[in-house]
Parts: sequence; C-alpha cells; structure tokens
Amino acid sequence: MLARKISVLSILLLLVGAGAQAQALPNPLPAQTVAQHFRGPKGRERGPQMMMEQLNLSQAQMQELEEIQQKYEDQFSQKRTVLHQAQQELSELMAGSASTSQIRNKYRQVSQLRQEMGDLHFESMLEMREVLTPEQRRQFAEQMQQRHQRRGQPMPKE
Repeated sequence: MLARKISVLSILLLLVGAGAQAQALPNPLPAQTVAQHFRGPKGRERGPQMMMEQLNLSQAQMQELEEIQQKYEDQFSQKRTVLHQAQQELSELMAGSASTSQIRNKYRQVSQLRQEMGDLHFESMLEMREVLTPEQRRQFAEQMQQRHQRRGQPMPKE
C-alpha cells in the first residue's frame, strides 16, 4: 500500500512538474531543446539551457540548431543503444568465466563505440558552431570555461 502511494505521488509530481515546465516555455522550439545537444548524452543539469538562453539566439538560429539536432538524433540513439549493449556484455564477461582474449576484444569494441559517439558529437557540434555568430561563439566558449572551472575540471586543450 505504501509503495502504491509513493508511485501515485511520484506520478503526480512528474505531471505537475511537466505542466509547469510546459507553461514556462511559450515557444515550441525552446533553447532547452538545442541545449540538450550542446550538453551531450550525459548532461543532466539546467546550466546548459541557461547558457544557450544567454546567447540570445534568433528564431532562425534556434530552428537551424533544431534541424541539426534532428539530423543526428537517430544516429546518437542507435549508437547509444549499441554502446549500452556492448558495455553490458563486457560487464557480463568480466563477471563470468570468459577468457582474457574475449574480454579484451569486447573492451576494444566498447572503446571503438565510445570513439564513434565522440566523433559524431564533434561533427554535430561543428555544424552547430556554423549557426552561431562570432560573438555567440565567444560567449559560449567563455561559459563553457566557467562551467568547467566550477566543476574543478580543466578545459580540454586543443
């Protein structure tokens, strides 16, 4: 009974939160959608959304960025699925009685898939970069540097 009450409460909270979020976003193409791509597959924070809002993107820019994101969405989804499966298989091999050779081969496959995901993300970022003005690029780079500093991570060297 307690579990059911918790489930109902969770669903209500999700619905209320989703409704409030939908009301707060009058534009069907919010910067949040674009920011999801800029933060990458693991981004779970609101920071990138605010960063994108601070760039003052025009409606045309948001549309172009959305189109780029849509262009890559299926590829990201497929790669993520394959990567997740390979990682699961690697975990099972490690826990089981697989040979070192089998484990190494699976690890190489996981590493290759991660590289492909990174390459795909990089290509999409290059396309998105072309949509931004030089000033927006500068602002975005500054925001990313500040974000990395807050996290205590150095910015990647070029």
